[in-house]
Parts: sequence; C-alpha cells; structure tokens
Amino acid sequence: MDGEVRLWLGFRRATGPPAGRSRRRRSSALRPPGQDRRLVAGARGTTPHRCRAAARGMSHHEDGRSALPRPRRPAGSFPVRSQPFIAALATLTLAAGLGVVAAPPTDARADGPTSPAPRLDVAFPGEQQRVSGGDVPFHGTVRLDDTTDQITRVQFVVDVSDSTRSPLQDCNGDGIRDALDDFNGDGRFGDVLDCQISAVVALNADLRGVPGSAEHIRVGLTAFGTAAAVAQMVPDADIDAALDNATFIAPGTTGTGTDVIPNVNVVASSLRVGFVGEYAPQTVVAGTNFDAAVRAALDTLEPYSGPRWVFFLSDGQATVSQSTLDRVAASGIGVRTFAVGSGAGTFPCSASSALAKIAAAGSDACVHVLDPSSLTSSLVTSQPGWLRSVEVEVGGRTVLADIDPIGGWSVVVPGLEPGRHQATVTATLTDGRTVTRIRGFRVADHISYVALGDSYASGEGIPPYLQGPQDNLCHRSTGSWPGMVSLPDSTVSLSQRTDAEFQFLACSGARIVNLDTTPQPKQMWSGGRPEIPLQLDLLKRDADLVTLSIGGNDLGFAPIVTHCFTTLVCQDHGFITTSSGTHVSLDDWTAIRLALIGNELTGSYQAIRSRVSADTAVVVTTYPRLVSDWDRAHAACSPLLLSGDERRWLRRQVDTFAEIVHDRARRAGADVHVADLRNDFEGHNFCDSDSVIIGPTLWRLTEVGFSPLSAASFHPNSRGARLYSLAVNDTLRYDVDVPGTSRAQAVTTAQASGTPQPATVARASLASAAPVVTTSRTTPVARTAPDPVTDPDGLLGSYPDDVVSAVGSTTFAEVALANGAALDGFPACDHVVSHEVVPLLAQGFAPGSTVTATTRAVGHDGTESDAVTSEHEVGEDGRLISEIVAPSIAEDGMLTVSLSGVGPGGGPAVGTALASTSDDPECVALVEAAGRVAPEGAPSEPVSTAPAVPEAGVEAVASIDGTASRGGLALTGVSLVVAILIATLGVGCAGALLVRRVLGASTRA
Repeated sequence: MDGEVRLWLGFRRATGPPAGRSRRRRSSALRPPGQDRRLVAGARGTTPHRCRAAARGMSHHEDGRSALPRPRRPAGSFPVRSQPFIAALATLTLAAGLGVVAAPPTDARADGPTSPAPRLDVAFPGEQQRVSGGDVPFHGTVRLDDTTDQITRVQFVVDVSDSTRSPLQDCNGDGIRDALDDFNGDGRFGDVLDCQISAVVALNADLRGVPGSAEHIRVGLTAFGTAAAVAQMVPDADIDAALDNATFIAPGTTGTGTDVIPNVNVVASSLRVGFVGEYAPQTVVAGTNFDAAVRAALDTLEPYSGPRWVFFLSDGQATVSQSTLDRVAASGIGVRTFAVGSGAGTFPCSASSALAKIAAAGSDACVHVLDPSSLTSSLVTSQPGWLRSVEVEVGGRTVLADIDPIGGWSVVVPGLEPGRHQATVTATLTDGRTVTRIRGFRVADHISYVALGDSYASGEGIPPYLQGPQDNLCHRSTGSWPGMVSLPDSTVSLSQRTDAEFQFLACSGARIVNLDTTPQPKQMWSGGRPEIPLQLDLLKRDADLVTLSIGGNDLGFAPIVTHCFTTLVCQDHGFITTSSGTHVSLDDWTAIRLALIGNELTGSYQAIRSRVSADTAVVVTTYPRLVSDWDRAHAACSPLLLSGDERRWLRRQVDTFAEIVHDRARRAGADVHVADLRNDFEGHNFCDSDSVIIGPTLWRLTEVGFSPLSAASFHPNSRGARLYSLAVNDTLRYDVDVPGTSRAQAVTTAQASGTPQPATVARASLASAAPVVTTSRTTPVARTAPDPVTDPDGLLGSYPDDVVSAVGSTTFAEVALANGAALDGFPACDHVVSHEVVPLLAQGFAPGSTVTATTRAVGHDGTESDAVTSEHEVGEDGRLISEIVAPSIAEDGMLTVSLSGVGPGGGPAVGTALASTSDDPECVALVEAAGRVAPEGAPSEPVSTAPAVPEAGVEAVASIDGTASRGGLALTGVSLVVAILIATLGVGCAGALLVRRVLGASTRA
C-alpha cells in the first residue's frame, strides 16, 4: 500500500521552460526558437521563414509543392532540437485525430495505392470556425487505415536498477534539488530514478491533454532490473477484461480511492530500486538487463495492431544483443530512448551506445536528458517513417507542419487578413501518395476570452442564469465576474464587446478532474444524469485570455463552513471515518486534502498551457477568506454559529490554499498569473457588517419539487462578483500582457518570473503552527504539521495509509429537509417543531447503501438536545428519500441533520442540512393538524423510506446544485437561517452559548 498512500508523488508535472520566460505575441518573427513555422513560399506582407526543403530532403516547385519524394532518413539519425514546452505539446499531444472514424471524410481525396489508405484529420480550426488574430494555428493527425484498431498504445519502460540511485540532481525543473524531487519517497532527493519518474509523469500529462485521449490513447509501464515486470495499472477490484485495463489504461484514469491522481502516476511513483509497488507488488532485482526490458515491452505491445510506441528511460549502463535489436526492427513498433541523468556519461546516445542502437532499430532517436524539463520538447524531432510531410496552404502561402512520433501535426500560418479563407492541407507519404483536405474558416479581428472553472466563476447565487441547456445546469450567470472582465485598453467588458468572443465554460460544482479527466455529472431529481463535457476539450487553441477558478469544490469550502455551523469546535471534531474505524478530524482532513489538491493543480495549469498558444494570457484566481476575523463580528457569526477560533481556522485554510496556488503557478510548464483577491474582500466577508458573501441559505419553494441547501451558500453576491472582476482587471492591467492589447506600464509589479507574488499577508500555513493538540479530537490522529505548500510529501507521509486514501476519496452529498405539511397540501409553518416528522432527501451516496443520520437541536440560549441517530437506505437510483423525527424542541433555535455514508466511488460521503426550529403554539398546531407529529415516546427512526414526493406530470428541479424549477415544495426554513437566529438572539444568550462551547472544549481537552 506504500505507493497508494504516497499520492503526493503523482505530481503530474509536465516540464518545460521556466515560468518566467518572456511573453510573446503571435508573430512568426517573435515566436520562440524552434516554434517558428518555416514558410515555403513567400508570404504577402511578411518576412519569409527559412525553408526546410533541404532538411526534409525534397525539392520544391515555385508554388511550394513537393516535386520529388524525400528519401527516408536513416534510422536513428534524427537530429535532436530543443523546442519550448508549448511547441512540444502542440505537436505531441494535439493528436485529436486519434479518434478517427471508420468512414473517410467526404472532403478528403487520396491519390495512388489505396491499401493501406492514409487518413488526414484537421482538428483545428473547425469547418467555418471563426478564429482570432492573424496568426492561425492548425493541428490534426495523419493515420494509416491498415487496421480497425485506432488506439495508440504507449509503453513506458523504466530502469529501476541499482545504478539509478545516483547521481542526484533537480528532477522537477524548478532549479533546486529538494524534497519535491523525491518522487518515490525513498529519501533520496533527485536520484536518476526520481528523474525517470518525473519524466513519466510529464509525458503522461502531455498524453492526457490530447482531446479524446480517454477513448484513443492507452498507456502502460514496464519496470526492469535484472528481470522485467509489466506493471498492473489498476487495483485488482477494478480489473475488467472487457476494458483490457490490467496493463493499459487511458492517461487520465484515476482510482476510486485516489480520485485526483492518475493511476500511471501512482504506479510510477511506487517504483523503487529493484521493485514495483503498485498495483501488484513485483520484484525485478537490481541488476540491469536491456534485453529483458525490451522483450517484455514488445511482448506487451505486439498483440495489438494499432500504433504502438515504447518510451525507454534509463541511464544507459548496459548492453543489448543483436537478436533483440532484430526483433525490434521486425516488430514495427516505434522506440524512443532517453538517457536520463548526468550519470549516463558524456555521450550516452553515440551511435555505438546501447540506447542509440535500440532507438535506431525502432526507427527513432536517442535523447540525452540532463534535465527532465527538456524531455518533453525533444519528442517532436521524429515522425512516423511512412510520413514525409504535412503542408498547409492558405492564399498562396504554404507552411510545413511539425509532426510528432504518432502522426500528430501542428503549424501556424501567420499574417492572415480578417475575412473568409480556405486552407488546403496535404499530407505526403514516403511512397509518394498524398491525401488532401479542404477547410474553410474565418479570421476575425477580435479578442478571444475563455472563462473556465467552478461556481465562483459561473456566478452561482447571482440570478438570472443563462437559459441554454448546459448554461442552466451550470448556473452560468449574466452577473458573473467573468462577464465583467475588461482589458486595459477599454472600459467595456469583453463579454459585451462586438470585437471580442466570450466562451463561458465555468460550471457550478466543477472539480479539478472536470477540467480534463472526468465529465461533470449533474444529477436530476427526475432521474436523469446529464454530463457536462470536459472544459478543456472545449478550450479553443487561439484563445487570447483564459481565466480559471478551481479547487474550492475539491477542498469543500462550503461543506466545511456548514460543518462548522453545526459542530462545536469544528476543526477538532471528527469529520469522516475510515473503513478501519479511525475518526479523522476536520483539521487533519483539510491538511491532507490541501496537499493532494496542490499536486493536481500543477497538472491542471500545465494542461491549460499545453492547449493554448505560447502567448495566451492565463490568469488563475484565489478565493476570499469567506469569514471575518473581527473579534466583534456581525451577529450572524455569533458563537451560536461560528466562534472566533473557528473563523480564524477557516481563514488559515483559505490562506494555505492561496499559497499553494501561487506556488504551483510558478512551477515549470505552468506559466500562469495569479489574481489574488483575498485582501480585496477584507471587510466584506461573511460575518462583516458590509458582507458581499451569501450566508447559509435554504430555499422555500411553493408547490411540488425539491431544492436542496442552496448552492449559493458562501458565494459572492453581485457586489462580490464586482470585487472579483476588479481584482482580475487589475492583474490584467499591471501584470499580464494579453495578445492584441497594449498593457498599461505605469505600475510594474510582476517580478522577473512574470508571475505576480502573493499579497502581503500574515503567513498562516500549517507549517508555522505549533504541533496540533490531538487530545480534543474524536479518536485523534497524531501528527506534527509539515507545510502542504512546500512539503506535501512530508505531510502525507505522516499519516496512516487508510487515512490518506479515505481523505482523497471523500465526496460531499447534497442534503435537504422538506416541509411535510406543505408537501401533503396542508397549511404549513416555516419552522420545525418538537417531534415533527420531517422529510429527508439526499443525493451523492452509493446506490443501495446505508446512511447514518445524526439529528440535534440547538436553542438560542445554548441548550443542545441529545444527538439522535437513525439509519436510512439509499435507493438503487442513488436517491435517498426518507424521514427523520425531530427531537424535543423547547424554544426557537436550529435543527441540524448530518449524514455520513459511502459515496458512489467507495470513499466516505458526508452532507449536512439546516433548518430553523420553534416552539410557537401556532406552528405546533399547524404541524399537528397536518398529521406530521410523531406520538410521544415514539422512537426516532425513519417513519417512512419513501414519503410521497410527486414526480409524474410535475416539472422537477433541474439539478441537485440548486437549479430552480417552476414548481416546488415548501422546505423547512426560510431564505436565510441566520436572519431568523439574529431576530431573537440576545447578547446574553450568545454569551451563554459561548460559555457552553468553551466548557465543552475544556472538558474534551
């Protein structure tokens, strides 16, 4: 289980130039070295680029078209040229055409022999698509239809022999050797094996970024020492013969217990010298046997008929037999070798070296990698042996494309005027055959802006929402802050400018994996389950500006604050329970979750960068601190709801998350800017008298239907959205160069890295805190407090295996309490009364599972009822429809119902519902008249597992995340629970409860 526990090792770090590289405009003359596209024919109004005819081994007619086939370059003689990170991704990972359909495109024609037929796909631009700017990127793939298997398989072969223990070096590309370079947790920071793991993680991140990679790319891993072992890529319970997933999986496949880390990263980070840890431990001994390694990889790939590649990583200290080389040459499998680390010698890729011979037999090249950050850029130096060239011709100018090892191609045609254009894309094979595709498109003189992210970006809680099918499900608001973003050269927002294109992809409830790994499900109470497409699959490559708000749902900001509303000393209270019965406090849970999220943020930033142009401006945002730390906080944050210690603890978690965002934005391959808005919200958080944060909210609908605790809880209101936009606009004004605009130079705040530094705030990360006092916890988990920002590996390594796994797989259920009297058609009271039978509805638990509900009532004077526990069964459709009986209620106050169970993925699932309570005689009479009061002394068990919730013929609520419908039933509570509490809350009562909290904490301590 060691590899599974150390999830931090799966950093998914793609490597490349440092984040501080200068930003460049989409001009062919200014493009970074190696990324300029060679112009074959002179371009009108531009300086012709160097012609690659000589390098390609072909002559050209005056019109720029190839006249003679190019002789195939001898195997293994490909020159290695270093290109920037983005150029590499534009060629390696933009294999969108991996999903080739069975029938050839109607606009493609092939000349010459027809078996096997070449296929040419243009993934971007789409037919008649409008693109921004005059420099237009094209990309697609070329394939041979000699097989019905259109899946490309890549086998990573990793050397785990004894020689990989040294030398030590920087492996993650950040310029220093430290704990972050220990990818496998063996205590050696940056040995050769660490660098090889870093390379695997980076390459897998590239492949994961390919549109359609989940359907059309599979990866596996073989480790070798004296012997070789093919790694098992999924846990035993997940092996499915129909999916053939024991040895090959999609690059983005994640396990149910580690839902944010790709399995490939988990397997790679489990490698030790002579050993494979996940998902089936295997020993290969610590010698070095290239023959065994190559044969094992070929044995794994040869049964498949699609495109096949071996990426062979080693320090090169071994020999290879001629019989093995002959088998490679006869297999038709491409092999690229990487001599990793300074210990590989001065010339590890010389023609006589074993690594060079293996690559030559596989018709590819050997690359000497002193720094894994250069590894990605080396992959564009080879192309399939059967493919000579890909050309794109527009308006008389022809540009040669770069081609990657699996047939992906990319090119930029510069200087196109606004208007309609027609591109002719021609692929030429080495046998002289050609295939051509015609693509019409429009060039617009405009700025392209794409808004990605979660509910903070979508505008949750700021109706009205846009009414497109996905817009409504995602609660994309006309008043969201992305809709108010403007550039320094204009006061008009980009969403309103006629010369700008606004692509609104942010979606309420989105998690990090919903960007590029797992489509976002939207559970419907009517039984449907539509999915929101991966946001990065819709991200246009020609975007000039991209903004992102993500991570809040992964950390669970709103559920955490709600938990603190319902629990005394919430940070030390048990939050989840592992399968072994360990109760994990909220403080421990949050620390682990922050470390896991930080690792995944790195990959997300790199994935965005890989899908846009090198000069695209990418801005990520932090989150407000949500609650005030003012000792005399507004009455809404009286001790009944949040104590001062709880509020300060919540603020520290937000600060730690923001520090992680800044740290990950500076990592190699990310190249993103941070709009840090924490200080912009000071004085305007929840608990401040001038708050712009929506408090905990319950909707009270009027007819039939259902709506849960509003997803608007703890989100900015319209004024908060304005604060967000001002912070982003300031970042664009002073720190970011958006293509096509002139950035104000009056104030320069960005440092040489090009990334704005965190705002000056008191550092509140866990590293600076004293060791956590665990005696006040429910079954405490002993730990010190390593920093999740700078030492996530140390933090995760300080916890037991099952605790890390349980935290990584925790999900949040949606829970609500309905008004049974109103549902039954009787006059109803807003509040819950003593012994009322209250309908309980929830989603987010495993179908057929049992959920435990803990119900308690708290009075305004601080009196708390005994907790009542009941069990409820989840239906096979994943919906829980049941009832709870309220405890004795002697005065006005609040009812809390906390649910715990198992989520759909097998990890812990938790959720909380709030309602107001009352002992008002009129309320009691109404509930009694409706027959919704349980007899005195009746057990507090579920009264019914299926109360009458009308569905047939009724328009149900559109989604569980708060989408409104025309109908609905009256929920217990009012629009703002806090308002009810404030109305009757006196200073003396608040003081009484505060004393109770302090005494309760002291007793536990």
